[in-house]
Amino acid sequence: MGKKSRNKVAAAEREVVNLLKQHGHKAQRTAPLQAAEGTKSGADVLLDDTYHIEVKRRKDGFSLLHECLENADFLFLRTDRKNILWQCLWRCSWNCTQQQRRIRLIA
Repeated sequence: MGKKSRNKVAAAEREVVNLLKQHGHKAQRTAPLQAAEGTKSGADVLLDDTYHIEVKRRKDGFSLLHECLENADFLFLRTDRKNILWQCLWRCSWNCTQQQRRIRLIA
C-alpha cells in the first residue's frame, strides 16, 4: 500500500475514533497497538475496550448503499450462506445491548 493510501486509511480511522469520542465513548485505533504487539487483529478501531470496528472508505464504492439508505433508517444485507449485516446512517440514534452492555450513539 502506498503512502497516500495509508494516509487516507489512517485519516478515516481517526475520523471514526473522534466521532465516537465526541459521543462519550472510549475509542482508539488498533494499528499502533498491532505494531507494538506484532499482531494483526483485523479490526481498525477498538470501542469501549470491547467492540471491534472495521472502517472502510472508498471514493465512490458505496454509492448503492447510500442510495438504499436515502429513504430508510436501516439497511440489512445478506449474502447467501453468510450472516446478516446491518447498516444505519449516523444521523439516526440506536441502542444495542450485547453481553449486558448498552451502547448508545446519538448523532
